[in-house]
Amino acid sequence: MKSDRRKRSTLMLTMSSRNHRRKGSTLIEFALVLIPVLSLVFGGIEMDRMLLASNALDNAARAGVRYAVVRGVNHPTTVANVGTVVQTFAGMGIIHSSSMTVSASCSAVSTGTSAVHVCYPTDNHIGSAISVSVAYVYDPLTSFFPLSVTLRSTAKGTIAF
Repeated sequence: MKSDRRKRSTLMLTMSSRNHRRKGSTLIEFALVLIPVLSLVFGGIEMDRMLLASNALDNAARAGVRYAVVRGVNHPTTVANVGTVVQTFAGMGIIHSSSMTVSASCSAVSTGTSAVHVCYPTDNHIGSAISVSVAYVYDPLTSFFPLSVTLRSTAKGTIAF
């Protein structure tokens, strides 16, 4: 009887130490799997935010061109008004449009700046081309992914009436 008890207690201790070792290996495996899974999840969220910001820039540039084209010859507008429309539309997304500078320029926006360039004709007649270039330095949600990307969009239109 005593030998059976000893065998059982020895068996229980052996199983107990095995379970304890398994708990440690499970914790290590969990940690090794958790890091790539979280990187994948947060990377997906970051890419979705960047796509949302890019889409907001596209819509803002289109809205600025549409504003200038619709005003046309009869109700001419200014570069500042077009820039305000672009900033308003860009601000509806996740973009901090207050950091965008508005200028009357037909050149491309330089890298690393958030700006709106409006190429608006001075003669303002039917057939005049209008171009709005928008750039935004993307601000990531987390610092886990050190991104430094300048998103750009350009829309062009022609005064038709």
